[in-house]
Amino acid sequence: MGILMPGTDGIEAARQLKDGPNPPIIIFTTKSTEHCLASYNLGVEGYILKPIREEDFEKVFTRLLLPIFPSTHTLNVYSNRLLYHIPVSEIFYIESIGRKCMIHTSRKTYETNMALNHIESTLNDNSFIRCYRSYLVNMNYIQDILDTEIQLTNDDCIPLTLRKRSQIVKLFNKFLISHSASE
Repeated sequence: MGILMPGTDGIEAARQLKDGPNPPIIIFTTKSTEHCLASYNLGVEGYILKPIREEDFEKVFTRLLLPIFPSTHTLNVYSNRLLYHIPVSEIFYIESIGRKCMIHTSRKTYETNMALNHIESTLNDNSFIRCYRSYLVNMNYIQDILDTEIQLTNDDCIPLTLRKRSQIVKLFNKFLISHSASE
């Protein structure tokens, strides 16, 4: 919805809609930032400045639409003060850097303040393995397990600790067998 419209402006229209029996999700698209606080106070779900950039559009719609599809197992994280519902099936790997974690997907990398141990327990998914102290890898994207690293299908290489290598190879083989049997 636009804010600067002829007749009733967008703020007033949003107020009326939000007070109705079935308030809709409202996202403002405007050239002006002066109504940002008013829209926030109304509980508007998004505010995108024109000209609309693809990444701004994607942020708002990803945040709003992904929760509507409950069949998709998601990892819910805050990144840059926005809540994202990242489909677990799209996560290649997660790396811990200092006090932050980087969640690598096919489309983008999300930075969050969640600890890797917390993410691992939240995922509760046997598709992920800890191959190194600060890495959690989705086995669905493993292309090859080498001596000191794991090569992923996106050509990223993840370090592999030697003392865990044989255990990880066994887990990966078991994973492959269980997934080929279920197909």
